[in-house]
Amino acid sequence: MVTLRDSSDTNPGPPTISMNSSVPLERSRASRLDGSLAPQTVSLTLPQNQTIKISVVSGPSCGIDCELSRPLVTIGRLGGGADVEIDDPEVSRVHCALEVRDGAIFLHDLSSTNGTYIGDSRILASRLEHMSKFRIGSTLLQVSVHSV
Repeated sequence: MVTLRDSSDTNPGPPTISMNSSVPLERSRASRLDGSLAPQTVSLTLPQNQTIKISVVSGPSCGIDCELSRPLVTIGRLGGGADVEIDDPEVSRVHCALEVRDGAIFLHDLSSTNGTYIGDSRILASRLEHMSKFRIGSTLLQVSVHSV
């Protein structure tokens, strides 16, 4: 439980946010994908009349294509347990994630060791468009959106 307390009675400044640690936070992997247990994820949906594809355009796994089958997909190193695995030793086990929300595609770095890059800029999160490219390790990936 999160509570917001007004600190105007004692010290001027911003409100204080405190968490009740007696209630453990429980979240299953399925709740993030289908929204049944976490209402904030209800907007995660794949577009009805489009397919979204991730393609490896350069690097050790060049030529691999993967069509998104869910609105939240992780990308990582081969054998690391990510949804999409790339044979690149510079990629973390679970390196980044693609999220489709409200008709937009978002790329999130998942605290990877070597970072996620768009161009020469290291990013934490970014919105992607059709034909956007991003780099993880020595692998360059491209996202494309196709009408069905």
